[in-house]
Amino acid sequence: MGATFAGPAFAAGTCPSGLPVSGSNCYFVAANGNDTNSGTSETTPWLHAPGMPNCANTCAGVTPAPGEGFVFRGGDTWHVANPSPASGVAIGTDSSSTGCTFNQNLCGWWWKPSWSGTSTSCAWPTTTSGCIYIGVDTNWYNSSVCGGSFCRPILNLDNPTSTSRVASCAYAYDSPAGTSTNSPYPQAISFGTTSARASYIIFDNFELTGGCGASHDSAYIAYDSIGITMEHLYIHGWTEVNGDTGYLINAANIPGYPNGDTWAYNVVDGSDSYCSGVNNCSGYAGGSFDVFEYSIWRRVGGAIPDNALYSGHDNLFEQMYESYDSGVHGDVIRMYGNGNSSGVPVYWYNNMVRNMDMGTTVTLTASTNGTIYFFNNVMYNIGNGTNCLGFAYNNAVVTATVYFANNTIDDTPSCVVGIATPGASGGTVNMTAQNNHMIGYTALFGSVPQVQSGYGISFNLTDNGNEIIQTEAAANAQGYTPGNNYQPTSTGGATYHAGGNLSSSCSAYSSDSALCKGSTGGASNTAGGGAIPTGYIATPPARGSTWDAGAYQYSGSTATLPDAPTDLVATVE
Repeated sequence: MGATFAGPAFAAGTCPSGLPVSGSNCYFVAANGNDTNSGTSETTPWLHAPGMPNCANTCAGVTPAPGEGFVFRGGDTWHVANPSPASGVAIGTDSSSTGCTFNQNLCGWWWKPSWSGTSTSCAWPTTTSGCIYIGVDTNWYNSSVCGGSFCRPILNLDNPTSTSRVASCAYAYDSPAGTSTNSPYPQAISFGTTSARASYIIFDNFELTGGCGASHDSAYIAYDSIGITMEHLYIHGWTEVNGDTGYLINAANIPGYPNGDTWAYNVVDGSDSYCSGVNNCSGYAGGSFDVFEYSIWRRVGGAIPDNALYSGHDNLFEQMYESYDSGVHGDVIRMYGNGNSSGVPVYWYNNMVRNMDMGTTVTLTASTNGTIYFFNNVMYNIGNGTNCLGFAYNNAVVTATVYFANNTIDDTPSCVVGIATPGASGGTVNMTAQNNHMIGYTALFGSVPQVQSGYGISFNLTDNGNEIIQTEAAANAQGYTPGNNYQPTSTGGATYHAGGNLSSSCSAYSSDSALCKGSTGGASNTAGGGAIPTGYIATPPARGSTWDAGAYQYSGSTATLPDAPTDLVATVE
């Protein structure tokens, strides 16, 4: 790797419009580039980016600074593990890789940004002038690959995809050939560790594929950072060998909560990977995010095991199943206690959770004296219903308030709502419920919320009414069916104008007043490019003075969009 100088050898070039950094602050990278170029325009790009082991010459003379951007040409591929790819660009092997471990961030095969923006002017999405941007100009792409429209640049870990488990991977840990058996695990990109942390970075619009899950530490993205925003990513195409299931995003020892890490507008789709049902699924995220929004998880063994969460909303989770690896506990979100400071709230709303069977589904834990706002969510066809929904997990002391409003939850086959789950010990949970549509229950939550014995949790429920309790048959007869995600289809449905008006509380439930708007209940990967199957439910009109019960506001017009494809492979054009 070339020498790194104190400052850039060339001033950055003019940034394309629409980027979160502006002015003459951008460098450009493409498969037809050269590291001896200035890198200051799309006609004089580098071949590599700073932090890649093969970055040399002018590229190696640039130390990224706050407010700068690194723009990659769409459609080009950077190969992480294969040192001699037939096409595309090799990121390169660090010559110091022998004897390293994953968390040292000092050697290995991955792209290793070790620089940071500034905390005072990088708070995505409102303030980004001090971030470091790693992403794209959607008007700049390799037309021989993308055709006539933008497609994402690719970070490829170089293992062929397979929908079955494989005996071995060409590039897993202890590879490539010739490196030490103590070599680090390959990552597509690592944002550092305590000793070399990269923070306040926006990582935008890449496709990541070719991973091999031979260990928990074999991930696409690794980070131990603050203020990292990951957006518009498309992650797919991982394989699995015998042993530990691989992580897709691996977070280690992230300091403090909240820490400003955001996951937004991303698609993780294992349709071309190994995931065929319960105990036959792979791929697991170890990510830890303050904000988790507008994203899709499909055919994967786990999403968000988290120490803290500030806001999770407008996500679609579907066809997720417990891993083949019995050492992994699959979940949509399972908060291990709560790392948030006392009084910090948790917001979980406008999420669609359907057609899955996990170890746990959604378990949220409030901080001490904190509040959980759980509203406008739709959940149905949940396997392992005993661990379907919980509000206290693994906390020594819980003194929390839960607001549970305008949700649509179907109890087929089962969805038990629990207050205490294993590991909890002492405390009080106070829940206020209103305007929920509970299908297949005999009462609000049926015989639950259940306070599991032995955990010392005191539970107090205030039901403010306007709950719609229906059998499955009655709901289906009125048009509430899985085919339309249980949304109302006519004024004859039981939820129509059956809710209590909560408009005075909408700003308290979330800063975007989503409770007043009804559920969008899905996600769209609208920015970026490439053909990715996305999932929607209808976007209903804002609630007025007369509310409907459940997650939806009834619309007299036909607003239902079809369900997302269930068996298609998400491909980039």
